[in-house]
Amino acid sequence: MIKGLKRRFIIIAMSIIGIITLAIFVFICIFTYSSQMKEALRILDQSSFHFEKSGFESIPPGNSPTPMPDSRPRDELFQLPDIYIFKVKISTDGITSSETDSTIDKELLERAVTTVQNDKDEHGRVKGASLLYSKKITPDGLIISFTSSSNIDTGLRNTVFLSISLWLVSLLLFSILVERLAHHAIRPVEAFLKAQQQFIQDASHDLKTPLTVILANTDILLSANLENKDGEKWLLSTRDESLKMKGLVEQMLELAKSESSSAFLSITAFDASETTEQAVLQLESVAFERQLTIDTCISPNIVLSTDINAYLRIVQILLDNAIRYSAQNTSIKVVLAEERQRAVLQVTSCSFISEEHINHIFERFYRGSKSRSDGGHGLGLAIAKSISLLLKGDLTVKSSETEGTTFTLSLPKKSK
Repeated sequence: MIKGLKRRFIIIAMSIIGIITLAIFVFICIFTYSSQMKEALRILDQSSFHFEKSGFESIPPGNSPTPMPDSRPRDELFQLPDIYIFKVKISTDGITSSETDSTIDKELLERAVTTVQNDKDEHGRVKGASLLYSKKITPDGLIISFTSSSNIDTGLRNTVFLSISLWLVSLLLFSILVERLAHHAIRPVEAFLKAQQQFIQDASHDLKTPLTVILANTDILLSANLENKDGEKWLLSTRDESLKMKGLVEQMLELAKSESSSAFLSITAFDASETTEQAVLQLESVAFERQLTIDTCISPNIVLSTDINAYLRIVQILLDNAIRYSAQNTSIKVVLAEERQRAVLQVTSCSFISEEHINHIFERFYRGSKSRSDGGHGLGLAIAKSISLLLKGDLTVKSSETEGTTFTLSLPKKSK
């Protein structure tokens, strides 16, 4: 699936890039050819105009046309290099005079003149010859100026060849770049699909066990004639597994909700100090049962403007996680302070998380080997992380063997 998605991304991107770059190179070729044609025809029109005024003068063979009377330099009148220009003046009696380059074949000249005479356009290309023409009707007759189009045709071929070469090279370079970008762009999708697959596998595993137990207990109750105490034992086991499955489903729904849009949040201003104290108070009895103490250092009157239930849920998850993994006869420290217009909550326990596990601590269903039998599902911290992002906050963790593990929640005092 990932390879197919990557291939489709590359094909679409390269198709768009190929069409755009091809259009650019085609435009360059057309624009260059059109500009050269316009320039050549402009020179021919000027030539006809000047020879109409000055008449035809004989020139030595092989030389350029005689300078015309004009205020501009001669080089400005004839800008195209290596292009000969020859003129003919036609009266009712035929060709009366001409000025040509010595390399022009007389048969070609006659054919060109005949073709142009029959052409209705004032300027254009002579069919069957590499010649451009411009004709002008005067009282004395028809003046036709010719010039070679070979340089223009050669320039067009060179431009097309260069454009195709550059287009192919650009496609090659863009294909390499797009392949790199596709790999980078698909990486989050690939990670998401892998996480989703792992999520399904882990959820199926965690749901399969209680369902198996429930079905087995039900079969025993249905197939055996049990005394009351035995029946109560199987029913209690079924109830416990049902509660585990119910808790897992509720956590999965809570995780899905925590990753939804912030539009579902109820933003209100509340005393975070008091809310944190209440959360600690609710879990003190659980900590006491595990022979743990909770020490607090909560700054008073810290007001947050966000969803109070979401904040309370994060505090409960962090405290429950600390209680779950702390050794007996140790303490848990809860600190709430204000730093640079942000409320910072820290929950510290004596437990240590290795670097191998700490990099995955916020992943769904992730549980270290130590916690496989603690009854948790590995969703609590993932839920806390998702809620913190929903509140525009940041939840981080650091751990050391000497100082224990500290979860730090940083929230803006006002919701953005």
